[in-house]
Order: sequence, then C-alpha cells, then structure tokens
Amino acid sequence: MKAFRLIRIFFLFCVFLLLSGTDAEAASKKYEKCNTLEELEAYLGSCREQKLESFNISCSSDLFEELKQKDFLLLLQTEVLSRISDRELNYYQDGRLMYTAVTYTDIPSASCPDLSVAEEAIAAFVKDKCTSFNLVCSEDVYQVLFTDSHLWHMAAKAGIEEMEYSGSSVYKIIYAEKVTPFSVPYTYVEDGTEFLKAFSEYHKEKLSEFAIVADPSFFAQLMENDFEELNQMQALSQLDTYKWTSRDKSGIIHYSGISFVDIPRILCDSEDDMVNVIRQMGAEGITDFDLVLPSVLYKKVSSRKYSLLNEIQKKAGIFSYSYRTSYDSLCIIGYLQAEIASDVRQITTISEAAAYLQECTEREDQTIYLFCTKEVYRTLLYGTEFPDKQQMYYIADLMDLYGVLHYYYQYSDTTSIITLKDLVYYPGTVILHAIRDKKTDSLEGRMKETFLSALDIAERANFADPSQKARFIHDELCSRISYYKNDYSDDDDGAVGALLDGKANCDGYSDAFYLAATLSGLHVRYQHGNTFSSTLQDPSAQVSENIQNEIKKEESTEQLSDETHMWNLVKINDLWYAVDVTWDDQEDAPDCPSYRWFLSGEDRIGKTHYWNHSMTAPLAQTTDLTWRPRPEYIISADTDFQPVVDDIFYHSVSCAEIYFQLDNADERFTELFPLMHSSGAGNITYKWDKNMDCLFLTRID
Repeated sequence: MKAFRLIRIFFLFCVFLLLSGTDAEAASKKYEKCNTLEELEAYLGSCREQKLESFNISCSSDLFEELKQKDFLLLLQTEVLSRISDRELNYYQDGRLMYTAVTYTDIPSASCPDLSVAEEAIAAFVKDKCTSFNLVCSEDVYQVLFTDSHLWHMAAKAGIEEMEYSGSSVYKIIYAEKVTPFSVPYTYVEDGTEFLKAFSEYHKEKLSEFAIVADPSFFAQLMENDFEELNQMQALSQLDTYKWTSRDKSGIIHYSGISFVDIPRILCDSEDDMVNVIRQMGAEGITDFDLVLPSVLYKKVSSRKYSLLNEIQKKAGIFSYSYRTSYDSLCIIGYLQAEIASDVRQITTISEAAAYLQECTEREDQTIYLFCTKEVYRTLLYGTEFPDKQQMYYIADLMDLYGVLHYYYQYSDTTSIITLKDLVYYPGTVILHAIRDKKTDSLEGRMKETFLSALDIAERANFADPSQKARFIHDELCSRISYYKNDYSDDDDGAVGALLDGKANCDGYSDAFYLAATLSGLHVRYQHGNTFSSTLQDPSAQVSENIQNEIKKEESTEQLSDETHMWNLVKINDLWYAVDVTWDDQEDAPDCPSYRWFLSGEDRIGKTHYWNHSMTAPLAQTTDLTWRPRPEYIISADTDFQPVVDDIFYHSVSCAEIYFQLDNADERFTELFPLMHSSGAGNITYKWDKNMDCLFLTRID
C-alpha cells in the first residue's frame, strides 16, 4: 500500500514538473505582439519567408476576440492566406498563440470578400500559370461560387478550360487543383453582337479551332429550343463546316474543324426582309450570298417544294441562280451565281408587259426580265388568238413591235419568269434612238450612211398631206429594193441592207419604211405577224379557251406561211393603216409598185394577214382606196360573186383586182366570167395570180 502511494506521488510530481517546465519554456520564448489582423497576416507572412517551424504570437484582446468567433474561422482563413498547410497550435485566454510543427505550401490563396475580387484573383492565378489555388471567401461569395457552382463560369471567363475543386463549408474556403488553361484561343461574350465580333476576328485569322465562353444568361439563351439561337449565331458567323461541344456549367462552347465562307450572310426575319435583301444584293452586284432565316420562316418557305420561296424570289427579281448546299440545321438558303434584276417590275397584265418592254427597248436594254403572273406568262409564250397557228407568240409580236431584231430568251414554268437576253435592235430603231438622244455623231460607217440615205428620202417627201408622204416613201423603197433572203446573215433584215445594198426581206423593207417615214414626221410602227390564204373565223374576235380547243380539233384547209411576216402601220388623219411594202414590190405583179397593201384597213389586210390584235393599234376598218389605180374587191363567200359583178358594172369599171378567200380559189375564179357576160361584158382581159389568189381584170369591154 505504501509502495502504491509512492508511485502515485512520483507520477504527480512528474506531471507537475512537465507542466511547470512547459509553462516555463513558453514563458521564456518571445511573443510577437499583433494588435490588428493586418499585423497578424504580415507576421505569418514573414514566418513563411523564414520557414519558421515554431513561433509565438500575442494578440490584443480585441484581435483575439475577433479571431475566436465561429471557432476561430478568421484565424484559419488567415493561416491559409499565409500558405500555412499544417501546424500544432496552443492558445490561451489571454491571447497568446504558440505555433509548433508548422509546414508551408506553394499554393497561392486569395481573400475574396466579394465576387469582383474573386474574379480578379482567378485571372491573376491564370496569368501566373498556377495549377492550384485557394479562394478564401465571404459567406455570400462561397454560396455563389461553390454552392451555386458559378466558379465554373468565372474560371472559364478567366481562361480555365478544366479544373477540379472542393470546398470547406465551415471555413468558406475553395480549393482548386489540376487547373488547365485553354489550349486554344477563346473569347468571353455577353450577347449576340460580341459573339459575331469574336467569330469575325477568328475568321480573319483563319483559325480552325477556338472556344467561346458565354455569359450564363446568354449561354442559356443559345441552348434553348434545340439550339435555335446558337444555330442562327453560327450561321451569321460565316461558319461553313464545324464541330462543337459545350459545357453547361462553365458556358464553354469549343469549336473544331472550322472552315468559313467568304460570302455575305444576312438575317431575314420575314418574307419582306428576304425580298429586300435579294434586291439589295442585285443592286450591289453580289451574286453569291446566304439568307439566314428563323426556323419557323425557314420551314415555311421550304415547304411545298419551295413554292413560297419561288414567289419570294420572283418578287425580289432573282431569275437565275444555283443553290448552295442545303443547311437545314442553320436554316440557311444559299445562292451562287445569282442573277438579279434590281429594278424588277411585276407584270400582272399583257398591257403592263407591253408598256415595260417599250420602256426597256427605248433604252436599248440588252437584257430584259419579265416577272409575270402565271396567266400572263402562259399568254406571252403560248397565247394566241388562233392556237393552231405556230410561231405566233405574243412575246415575238411585242419584240418586233418595239424594234428588236434578234434576242435569246429563257423561261421557267416554276417561277413564271421570262428572261430576254442579247437583244439586237433593228438599224432603224438604233438610228432613231440616236437622233432622239442627240447622239448622231456616234453613228459610224454603214449605219451613218443608212441614216443619211433615209434622211434624203424623208426630206424629199416634203408633202403636206401625210398620205402623200407615205406614198412617196413607199414608191422610193419599191424602186430601190429587191426582195432578197439570206438565212446566214442579217444583211437582209434591216434598213442598212435595204437602203445601201438594195436587197432586203420583209424585215428590211419594214425597217427602211419605219426609219424614212419617221424621219419625215409620220407616226409609224413595226407590225409582226403571218399570212394565210383563208380564215376559219374573224381574226379580231375574242376566242374562249373552249372554242380554241374545238378549233384545234377541226380539220382546216388554211395555209399559214411557214415563216412570220413583217409590215408597217402608219397613222394618217388619226387612223392607223397597214402598209406592206414587201408585198407591193412583187416583180411578177402586172404593175410595180402596186398599192394593193398601201393604207390597207381591216377589211383588206385582215383577210390575208394574221397578227395578235391586242398587241397593236386598232386599224381603220376601211382601206383607203385613194391611191389605188384600180378598184379592189374581195370574195370570201359564195354570196360575194354577184355583188362584186353588180358593183363593177354599176360603176363602169374597166379594170379591177378581185381577191379570192375561198377554198380552191384557182379553180373557182372562172365562175365570175359567166356572171360578167350575162351582165353585158363582151371581151374580158385578165391575169390570174395563183400566189395571191387574185384575179387582175385589165380590160372589160
């Protein structure tokens, strides 16, 4: 029992000595006096620099009370900021702190009382190429960065593509490690404007890989509705081929395999925008471009085999193009080699087409675009009052009417657009336009000689009576020109060959008359048409579609010329008359020149010539017979025989011309002779012109 007591006494004595010794040792060491947190941070920093493993600090009562709050949270945060990684610490109520076994770390730390400071700190760590760092946060900052996971975005904005991090909810410290900065160029963007600007810079630098860091709200906006806005931004950014991945927490979009297009891309929010943009491209001469559409509009215009898109293109004036590769995901409609009429005119009626063609030909346009409704389109290309007649297109009538000799045209049943290209004008038209524009000095060579020749004829036709003017020019041309046809040259197709070479076909005759008569002060027009020997019905009648179809089915003995014909119209005393100088200059006629087709009205020329009446001026109903050397008659029905004979004898006609518009006219003209003999004729001298189906009565006794 005694031994036990001795042992216990010895143990207590040793403990007393140990405690007394420790206290004595502590009392013997120097304590650094720190009155403020700044002084404490400074001292801990100096200890780190000296790599001290033990040291003592004596805190003021105020500082110690501040450090004691929340289980010495502030003290621990201060140690982390001082890069103390581990230590043993004894502290006392009087504010004395004794550190032992202190170790340090190279991982930098930053105090983050607010988010802006945290952002600056992370940027500084990235700049210093730190692979790890610590953020000592206020409670609010810790909540946002760690609990709400906004650290990902802040790190990405600062230039960190990947990292791992953990946090202490007690001490409000975030520990980041394995920090990897972007290995490719990146740009932080807050809205669409900055997004496009960033891509523009990468486009200039021809980069194939880069990253975009988007503001959280903007990133969410980009990712909504199956990436609709992102696709639109990418489209407007000139992307052609690409791959992309995204990281939702950090707002990173990483692009690779990038190639750009160098053609304009324009956003169109509506159909009207599309029309206006296409027109603008045409005005600026841009042939390759892309339209970027909202997904709803893209689906609308691309449905029903692009029928709506075709209407938009027609309205905008685009008449020829190639599509670029389809970009359904980006909602792009791309055009290559687009031809656009910037001054497009929408044609809804035939009269509008005629007025527009007249306007264009007066400018001597080399290309004309007709953007027609489907009805007008069909009429211009295929419309004719007699659909069983070939080569009688309205478009051909109009082109000749306005002085166009040759042209090349394209048309599209899909868009109803007619394109007239490479227009070549009749010499008479070119010369008269030069006179109108006071540019006769620009006429050279044979064109100038033609002008002077026509002017000479016009000046010599100095009659007050317009019909006398027309007759003088008619006679002059008949005396100077011989009919000539050359399928391999245009020499016979205009006033140049007619006036200088004395050779022309019907186009050349008409052009020469048009030029000389206009120079003389007459109102003259070209008239394009055809000729035939008998009529199925009145050419001036309006024929319904059903009737036209019936006509097609009927067998007819009509003989329409294989080639179209050209003549003129001249205005005399406010009435339009036909003048066919070509037919009047037939050398095998008994008298040359003839006046059979001079100042002809509907009653005469309407029986032998065919044209689209809606395309020209209305003719006088009655032929002017003033200048004819003999009376003229037309027999177009069996009932006409006796009235013609009665009129001949009533007026004591000694010579006459009788035109037959009947089947087998070359056999039936002899039926007139018995009727004439029974009316009192003794001797009859005549000539039958089979080509004209005309009976020339040169003498009646």
